[in-house]
Amino acid sequence: MMGVKMKTVLAEENLSDGKYSLVVETASLPAGNYLIRMISGAQASVVTMNVVH
Repeated sequence: MMGVKMKTVLAEENLSDGKYSLVVETASLPAGNYLIRMISGAQASVVTMNVVH
């Protein structure tokens, strides 16, 4: 699957251990399904986000 990077939300920020929540402003994104890649050190995770206007 190929895609286009739409938005970088957090970059090069060093956060301490813990749980965090993030609100993503989607008004500027077209409706559709998005893959969100989260990277922490050597670990990476991908989740999906569905944008409906």
